Amino acid sequence: MTSPDMNLSSIRFQNGTFEKSKCFSKVYFISNHLYLPFLPPQLFIRQFSPIDNAMMKSKTMNKSIKSDPKIVYDFLSNLENLPKWASSTFPSIKEMNGEWIVDTPHGQNKVMLTEKNNFGVLDHHVKLTSGVEVYVPMRVVQNGDGSEIMITVFQPPEMTDEAFVEDIQTVEKDLNHLKTIIEEI
Repeated sequence: MTSPDMNLSSIRFQNGTFEKSKCFSKVYFISNHLYLPFLPPQLFIRQFSPIDNAMMKSKTMNKSIKSDPKIVYDFLSNLENLPKWASSTFPSIKEMNGEWIVDTPHGQNKVMLTEKNNFGVLDHHVKLTSGVEVYVPMRVVQNGDGSEIMITVFQPPEMTDEAFVEDIQTVEKDLNHLKTIIEEI
């Protein structure tokens, strides 16, 4: 049984399993679970059935930064900088055996960033200790003589509106911190 796309650019449901998309060169397999960004795993882990393809509520946030997009992109594409601007979600990061590992209150998670590109795409995947992966779409684009950064968060049906608001506030705080750091470079 084939189901239509789930309206997430890197996830397709086909024949009872999730497949990686062909739109990114480094997109990893996701098996019948979806975990979405910035909340504890118990709030997001969800089993999908072949007929469950409902769109989730989402919010794309953006921040204007007075800096060249190349500078912003280079800073963000260096995963060592992740705890500098998003410490509430990624308190630390280290490279081990060619993989980037984040220590969180929920265990060690692996972060995989889309390969460097000329389009400002900074999509990343966070693989939790449970094996579930989080897809986080992120972009940097030119905005006049500066940059615009965009990131999207999703609200699955199990997440309360209050938790979704908290998630959005965390991302907004991280984007404000990023703006301050980049504009001081």
